[in-house]
Amino acid sequence: MKNKILIFALSGLALCLGSARTGLAAVPNLPSHVYVQGRQLMVQKRLADGTLDVARPYVIKGIVWQPATIAPATGPNPLDPTQTVQYGCFYDYAGRNPEGHVINNYWLESQFAAYYTQDIPIIQQLNANTVRTFEPLAADAQTSKQILDALYNAGIMVIMTVATSSTDLSTNAYLTAVQQVQNHPAILMWAVGNEWNMNLYYGGYATADSAIAATQQAAQDIHAIDPNHPVSSDLGDIFTPGSDTDIPTIVSSVTAVDLWGLNIYRGASFDNLFTQMTSATSKPFYMGEFGIDSFNTTAYSICSSPSPCPASNEAIVTQGSEDQQTQSNWDLGLWKEIAGQLSATNSQAPCIGGNLFHFNNELWEVGNYNVNLGGLPDPTGSCTNTTPNPGGFYISGASSDNVTNEEYFGIVNADRTPKIAYTTMQSYYQALYPLSIPTVSSLNPNVGLASVSSFTLTITGSNFESNSFIFWNGAVIPATYLNSSELQVTISASDITQASTVNLFVVNPSATGGTSALIPYPVQQISGLSAGRVSPDPWRSDRNGGVPITFDQLTLGSQIKIFTLSGHWVRTLDASDGFANWDLRNDSGENVASGLYLYVLTNSQGQKATGKLAIIR
Repeated sequence: MKNKILIFALSGLALCLGSARTGLAAVPNLPSHVYVQGRQLMVQKRLADGTLDVARPYVIKGIVWQPATIAPATGPNPLDPTQTVQYGCFYDYAGRNPEGHVINNYWLESQFAAYYTQDIPIIQQLNANTVRTFEPLAADAQTSKQILDALYNAGIMVIMTVATSSTDLSTNAYLTAVQQVQNHPAILMWAVGNEWNMNLYYGGYATADSAIAATQQAAQDIHAIDPNHPVSSDLGDIFTPGSDTDIPTIVSSVTAVDLWGLNIYRGASFDNLFTQMTSATSKPFYMGEFGIDSFNTTAYSICSSPSPCPASNEAIVTQGSEDQQTQSNWDLGLWKEIAGQLSATNSQAPCIGGNLFHFNNELWEVGNYNVNLGGLPDPTGSCTNTTPNPGGFYISGASSDNVTNEEYFGIVNADRTPKIAYTTMQSYYQALYPLSIPTVSSLNPNVGLASVSSFTLTITGSNFESNSFIFWNGAVIPATYLNSSELQVTISASDITQASTVNLFVVNPSATGGTSALIPYPVQQISGLSAGRVSPDPWRSDRNGGVPITFDQLTLGSQIKIFTLSGHWVRTLDASDGFANWDLRNDSGENVASGLYLYVLTNSQGQKATGKLAIIR
């Protein structure tokens, strides 16, 4: 519907058992595996220890995220950031170096780093699982990775647009953007173009055929270097038979694209869009952007191009007021239409979800030539607004007042306070396509003993399913389902051959299942060393009744821990004086049963020795 960014000039986990997860796990440098299967988008997420999760259908519960909010009057020179230049309204005028659109792009990209620590928690609280960007997150890989790490730890994946101009494509800048972060697990897919069937990559191509060929080549080139993510492409709403830029023509010509994004502004309903797309292609699509603003215009005039306005439908708003409730109602109603067409719940349905437009109010658009809202050229003009300007575009039927007020589209204000639509979508996203994610509260035994024998691990938690299993350092181990809060798993001696920390996840593998947070499970080494003396061994009730088992000839400051062969802790004895007596009772004061027991001797220096003893009752 509108140019959201300038690319080309208009004139040219660690978990403590029994407690909640604390801290953030290191993010693996390995990609998630994402692919199209029929009309579904399948995602194998990369877990915190590098294990690939099971593949599940994905629903995009998304938001368009371009965090730039208030344009400064001056800022760093994109050609030499040590210098300061005027930003103004980013207008391209004769002799300006760098040109306004170059400054605009540089500033927009820099705002991800400026806002991500503030924005990502708010997007996470929205219950969104996806953000769509109009550009890469940063020019350098290190900053991009920091932002992607934060998104990964928040459970958010990214549709990253890597090319929107002919310059991006002709210079292979898009391939550099892909290569910088293609192994990051937060990447969901790549996107090429933004409404490019309407703007031909912002005037970079003279014909639709040239833009089609460039898009096809870009998708092929991305596939050649990245087999783990699909390539999407974003189109504007043109269904005009006979046109060389209508959607049916585009989707049949660009065969290398795996799925399509659509920017749709038809008002309170998508009307027959889903039928149109089902007829046009067998590939899935998602809403690249949709929604309405929160301003109700009651009086305006049209400022038409070429003079004094750059767009033929620029609306000069003279009267109106904010109407957050209507924005909320329309956004929710549109999402409910999408929900009825989700391929995750019906494999024959065409849609994989949508990205609501937009996260935050952008107070730099009105007066900016790069979004066709420039008014009269004024090289010294400023777009440093501190409150939203209600100007926008006249588009009949796109909103309740026929005016898209560009600086009011956010579901949060410029200061990130939520609007009504945020609260509405927060509840809706939480209820939409819920996943059954297991949680773990305790493990019994809470420590494993290496190279001793197999044992049964009991896992207590919630949301377990009859087909749940565990990842054990990436290996699949079946589980016995006892009930929704208890599983049992047999761990063999070969699964724990040395002291270590095992990475454990509980997995519900169903299409609407999920995977628990990482559970670190400690394993202690049991060696064949011996120290001190234990007597009597074996202890027999018919010979030694009433006599304790004595540990002596120990190093001063020692401690003794006694375990069953399956690793369950029985008793801890103080042997600080070099000896200890065990009355054959556990820590609860109960007599222990007949059997073999393990003991671990630890001296004051932390050195350990182990052994076995027998009890026969």
